[in-house]
Amino acid sequence: MARRTGEGVRIGPITLLTLVSVLLLAVLAMLCVTTSHATEAMAQRQADALSQTYELDAFGQALLSQIDEQIAESGSPAAAAALVQHRSDKLLENAAEASGARDLRSFIDVAGTQVAFTVIAQDGKELAATVAIAANGCTVDSWKMTTAQELPEQALLSTN
Repeated sequence: MARRTGEGVRIGPITLLTLVSVLLLAVLAMLCVTTSHATEAMAQRQADALSQTYELDAFGQALLSQIDEQIAESGSPAAAAALVQHRSDKLLENAAEASGARDLRSFIDVAGTQVAFTVIAQDGKELAATVAIAANGCTVDSWKMTTAQELPEQALLSTN
């Protein structure tokens, strides 16, 4: 038997093409995995933000219902406003319990027959509403949901 000396492994064009294809597919697979993780994180943040918005809105509606009950209990708009002012802490507690809201800061301010309330979530979302008390119920003058500016480390596309 004759021995060949000095020859290495021969790599043909098909082998090179297969090797390059496998490497490209591996890179594409890593990109797909990375993209899917980023998409999942973004979707979770969006879901959390939407849940917080719904929680604030439910709290506001429950508080509006509490104010409406005070109007029904009293005889006049001025008396209803005084009841709301006097029972503000209890109204806020009842609204939080009725809506299932947690970790919210809330405030009521009564001026004449106008009731303004603010509800603030931990993530910076805020509901500010103004209600006018009348003899037959209340009307919502403003209902505004805002979000505070996010810090850079809380940005949607953050790597943290």
